[in-house]
Amino acid sequence: MISYTGFVLEFASEGCSGTVPVYRVEEKRGGMGDLVFLEKDTICNVRLFESRFEPHPRKPHSLESLITALYLGHHPATLLTDFLNDLRGKIELQPGDYNKRRADFKGLLRMDIGDAGFELIDLWQYGRTLTVRFGWVFEQDRNNHRSRLFLYAGGFECTPTPDRTLGKGKWAKPMETIVGCLFTKELKRLCPGNPVEILTEEGKEVALETFKWTKVSLLTPKELKKQRLEFVRRHRDLHQNPRELAKLMKAEGLYSDTVEIYAIVKQLGKMMSE
Repeated sequence: MISYTGFVLEFASEGCSGTVPVYRVEEKRGGMGDLVFLEKDTICNVRLFESRFEPHPRKPHSLESLITALYLGHHPATLLTDFLNDLRGKIELQPGDYNKRRADFKGLLRMDIGDAGFELIDLWQYGRTLTVRFGWVFEQDRNNHRSRLFLYAGGFECTPTPDRTLGKGKWAKPMETIVGCLFTKELKRLCPGNPVEILTEEGKEVALETFKWTKVSLLTPKELKKQRLEFVRRHRDLHQNPRELAKLMKAEGLYSDTVEIYAIVKQLGKMMSE
């Protein structure tokens, strides 16, 4: 069930114009992601999560997807950040269940990035990959550190190297259905080089301290390949039981915890023939 917020988004450009009533999904918490518009009110081409379904004029869609489409394709005169701060001032928003601003991460981003409202919100490891995630905080909430409200602003992934550095990093690509896509473009503009340079030296140190180092992450690809091959040669008695061999290799730390046994078995054929 949705209810009308009492507000209308107005937009006008040479190729696109119209008014869009803004609704809220009532049973949700009340965050930015719970603001919706009706399909019948669409004023431009919008990429939707629900594209696989049959269109229906009364079907609600995320307001973020419309905002993102307008800023990607129609270049509004109002800055995205000004629009979002204005929206925050008019419509009450609540943080999501998992929103958490990290006071201990304060000062880990370059000063110009922080001044633009961005904060480091998460460092998350999966296998050999460390994901660095950012949030954008509304201007009204930046000095209120008790506020958990922010919008996801994208991030990057890096594979820490054996010399215990983060590497260059690679930007993640948020879908064009959330404003995180727009914020990623802004972060790329502010940091045109390697994504890792968005962090201060202290930020890099904190990220490296977060990373759980394993045998896999401390070896170069060439060294890792050599050790895997040597292990296979030492265990010729298990060549007829590749699944057991794969389990032993994973237990030995020659594969990350996240790698499935079946994936290791697929690689063993070539290694056993060498």
